[in-house]
Amino acid sequence: MIDKLKKLYQDQFYGFVVRMVVVYGVWRVLLKASQVIEPFKVLWGKMMGVLLKIITSTSLLQLKIMGYNVKHHDAFLAIKGSAGVVVGPACIGIGVMFIYIGLILTYYGSKKLQLKFVVGGLFLINFLNALRVTILCIISKYNNDWVEFNHKIVFNNLLYVCVILMWILYANITNKSIVNTEKDNNAKD
Repeated sequence: MIDKLKKLYQDQFYGFVVRMVVVYGVWRVLLKASQVIEPFKVLWGKMMGVLLKIITSTSLLQLKIMGYNVKHHDAFLAIKGSAGVVVGPACIGIGVMFIYIGLILTYYGSKKLQLKFVVGGLFLINFLNALRVTILCIISKYNNDWVEFNHKIVFNNLLYVCVILMWILYANITNKSIVNTEKDNNAKD
């Protein structure tokens, strides 16, 4: 029985699924700990505050570069004459980031390539989140009724599509590397 489980785990697909289930479990534990364990709660709050500041500052900069007159206070951004948007904890995208990291780290590949994709992917996810806030501010300026739909449906799905595309790119690069290594090993034999 144990040998069958080991063999199943060593299978690329099933091993990946098992590791992703573990990552999901770790995510749920961390999320719960961030709500009930005081020192962890404080650390989590500081991390979320830093991410919130990065996203709102980047969005503010993007809007100013585009020439908009922007009102800004903490997590609130608005183009003058609009209702604006409030960037809440759920808007930071920590769940999406954790899923992305999990996808990269649970798939086979070199640690160096994984590190490059994790760092680059997190940078891209945060940039896209800031761009999302920027575009929502612009939508709020011209038709506030469209903000909620775009926020909940359009931009969330686009972000997940980007995460999946980054993971597919990583998997393709990793698979090509494995195939090339096997060819090189076969040629030596």
